[in-house]
Amino acid sequence: MGRKVSAVLCAFALSLGAAACGDDDSDDGGGSGGGTSTAAPATTEPETATLTKDEWIQQADAICERAEADAEALEPQSEDPKVIAEAIRGLEPLFAKQREDLAALGAPDEIKSQVDEALGLLEQQAAILPQVATAVENNDEQAAQQASQAGDQLDDRLDAIAKEIGLQECGGE
Repeated sequence: MGRKVSAVLCAFALSLGAAACGDDDSDDGGGSGGGTSTAAPATTEPETATLTKDEWIQQADAICERAEADAEALEPQSEDPKVIAEAIRGLEPLFAKQREDLAALGAPDEIKSQVDEALGLLEQQAAILPQVATAVENNDEQAAQQASQAGDQLDDRLDAIAKEIGLQECGGE
């Protein structure tokens, strides 16, 4: 039972970075801390010349591709729950960096609301990582299922947003 739970949770946690185009730490503020949007705390804030939608997609996909590779490098080679939990915790700074990088791109107006929503969802995903790590360490199948369900719901919405925007590397599986 513990082996199955650990494998499921590890796969879930590692999929967060790849499938969601997201990184995430808690509510780290995401970087430059702009307040130009009235959306949730996760907002994009254009700091330089605004990118076109195609330029933004190209740069966002590159960020997601790097984050996916970094997350895959953390995949544990052991089924020891403590090793897996440590790997999951190692995802938190990667997710934070990816989210900050995406926010710093400054989304064009035509996709800004979708990007802001995605950044907020990514923050929610980040909040799940410590729960997942703890569930793995404790071989807590119920907590694992709850975290997986919450993560799956966020993933589904993030995938839909990525598809709406036109992202290739971000979203999907």
